[in-house]
Amino acid sequence: RNDKNLTADTVSRALKCCAATVSVCRKQQELYGPTHGEVIYVATPDVDSSRFPLLQSVKATPLHVDTPAELGSGSGQLVTFLCMGIVCPRKNQAFTVKCFKEMAGDRTDVRLKIVGVRRSRDYEISYVETVERAVDGDSRIELHDVTHEVDGFYAEADIVVLASLNEVTPMVLAEAMARGKPVVTTGIAGIPEMVDDGVEGFICGEEDSSTCVEQWAGRMSELANNASLRTRMGKAGVQRYMKQFCLQHMVDQYRKLAVKLARPVVLVDMDGVLVDWDRGFLDTWAGRSPVDRSHYEMERCVPADRYSEAVQLFRSEGFFRSLPEMAGGINALQEMIRKGYEVLIVSAPLAESQYCAQEKFDWVREHLGEEWLNRVVLTMDKTSVRGDVLIDDRPIISGLQRPIWSQILFDAPYNQEVDLAGRHRLVGWNNWEAILLNELATNPAMDAAKDVADTFPSASGGMKRIRSVTSVTSEEIAELRDFSQELECTSYLKNYQSWRRGRSRGAKGESWQAIADIESIRKQMFLDGDDWSSVHVYRSAYQNWRRGNAKGSKDSDVNDANIPIVSQPL
Repeated sequence: RNDKNLTADTVSRALKCCAATVSVCRKQQELYGPTHGEVIYVATPDVDSSRFPLLQSVKATPLHVDTPAELGSGSGQLVTFLCMGIVCPRKNQAFTVKCFKEMAGDRTDVRLKIVGVRRSRDYEISYVETVERAVDGDSRIELHDVTHEVDGFYAEADIVVLASLNEVTPMVLAEAMARGKPVVTTGIAGIPEMVDDGVEGFICGEEDSSTCVEQWAGRMSELANNASLRTRMGKAGVQRYMKQFCLQHMVDQYRKLAVKLARPVVLVDMDGVLVDWDRGFLDTWAGRSPVDRSHYEMERCVPADRYSEAVQLFRSEGFFRSLPEMAGGINALQEMIRKGYEVLIVSAPLAESQYCAQEKFDWVREHLGEEWLNRVVLTMDKTSVRGDVLIDDRPIISGLQRPIWSQILFDAPYNQEVDLAGRHRLVGWNNWEAILLNELATNPAMDAAKDVADTFPSASGGMKRIRSVTSVTSEEIAELRDFSQELECTSYLKNYQSWRRGRSRGAKGESWQAIADIESIRKQMFLDGDDWSSVHVYRSAYQNWRRGNAKGSKDSDVNDANIPIVSQPL
């Protein structure tokens, strides 16, 4: 919100030209109308299921569905309603208190916990006082300060209520469902995409009217009186969480999106994958003996007395050039290129054959065309080839390097009994895209950061080397947004500003430490508010001064402290 480079014009241009614009719900996507829109719901961090038995039970038996016989009346125990979120007008806690008191009447078996009191801003202080007046000393209603330790409150809760007037896809609903808690909420913005009315909870109106208050009170009473209904909706919420709001689901969606935008490098083996080696051998062998194709090496699949004869056959001139293509293989490679993948044909030539290497090039020229020769990599060690995925029929691939690719095992008679060890199996070329996308979405190698100065595939085929990021010019730096304000009070500010002035030296230490430091500042800002005092090195003295203490900063020279002096009317 403080980014001066972000204007209505730049946002409009970005929505039109960006290759992908992610919205957190369909409603948001419809509002902004990006040219290339994607919807990825915001996930909630993983939950320790040991504190939430319902989450444990649904994970153990996810297909369980309650029968009508399981529905019953309340247990008579104390029922806790939880309202989680910063106490402020848009979260509408005063309305929540009104609805709770309407529902509770003179009941003593219900209570309401409101968690999120923060007195950093004037409007927050004012609204907390409004909520306190609404509570009016009711001992069944508790107000608690804002906290990051939310699981204790969720564990005590039976029902989560959210009467917000301004939200997109509120995290508290996903958090509640992850913990097996039914919800009562307004139906604004993207909330109907998170909760189905009557399934994971109830959706009620947001107007502060007697009709809405009665509706809220009725739904709250319905849940308070029926423990089995709470359980049924809680289980439905857990299932919704696992399907739509678990962290891994969101990560997989962003990974798939990254794969679409980042041109993954697909390595494809020849023999037994792109080339139907078995059919070619059997046609040439012409029934000289039975062939037991239980071994990867063909010479071991014929009787022992035919071993040398088989070896001589595939060492002979013309054998590799005459091999037929694997059904659908050529079309699959051409389709990969059309869909934006970078494809390299990687094959290990038979070292004992003086014809094999050249005939592999001849085969590619004949079946795919001259332009594909730049995509051929012949090597005795495939672990040295850089790529994201290798499609290969060999059960075990070893070499001198630890490969950065993951293998999709191309189906063959001799690899049926091997341990896939998490690998995907590709049975023929018809389903190549689904298998490839799944592999890319779950490939741990895709998480590793890659040096931008390394060789990367070019869009036109072959390989090219891109320039190092250290060659960026001062003019290009001047065009970039200045993040000095965001780095205020971190150890990275000085190095960053030096870099912007033309020095190539970067910050010391590891990038993860920088992220951790900035995240720590963000957490503190959340707890204390985002006013200037929350992040400045003189925060304690400044806050004392704001509370009326005369003592200021210990530095005698205010200008030396680099504190901006802002004149404001009193």
